Amino acid sequence: MNEYRPTRRSILKSVAEYDGRAVTGFSMGGFGALKYAAKYWGHFASVSSHSGPAGIRRDGGAVVHWANLSSAALDLGGATVYGTPWDQARVTADDPMERIESYRNKRVFLVAGTSPDRTNAFDTFNETQVLAGQREFRGALDRAGIPHEWDEEPGGHFVRDYMMNRDLDGIIERLRKACPRPPRSAPPERGRTGARRRSAGQPVRAPARAPARTGGASRPVRWSP
Repeated sequence: MNEYRPTRRSILKSVAEYDGRAVTGFSMGGFGALKYAAKYWGHFASVSSHSGPAGIRRDGGAVVHWANLSSAALDLGGATVYGTPWDQARVTADDPMERIESYRNKRVFLVAGTSPDRTNAFDTFNETQVLAGQREFRGALDRAGIPHEWDEEPGGHFVRDYMMNRDLDGIIERLRKACPRPPRSAPPERGRTGARRRSAGQPVRAPARAPARTGGASRPVRWSP
């Protein structure tokens, strides 16, 4: 996070405060969104998980085992995220079910599929875990009195563009609005001779000539905050 924030600020113009940030993701990215929103609870006002697991200890820790296996095979050269045996403190820190209070006063948005492809073991395993875990997580949020949005949609483990669009609308509604477009400054006054007035000590410059048009339609200039 300490590496990411300066990089993001150097690329994107954003409101660098709690009410100016949101985090969202799909699948294990959705789990990551829930994890980081809790771990860095003062950084994000909105968190969204699209088909992401919301509890990592359930079913014998299936999600933890998956994270260990995939990280050892693909990312960490044989090492694992949670260790063998598990680093229990790290599991607790990353488990949304054990960090329920961290979601208070945030916008929480959850999506899960209800009918994975039963001929596809990967699809079935993933979305079955997701659906059960999100239902458990939603129950914990309800018991704690923490508002949240959720949808269960037909299908399995894939990104639903219409739900992503709904999520983005909700994110924009939740976050603090960026500054309005600054007013256009008035041009300097002209003297009787038509020359632009200048402050004391400002050198006189010849007006720049506009480049000649080479044809083609002109394009409007768009302002970005």
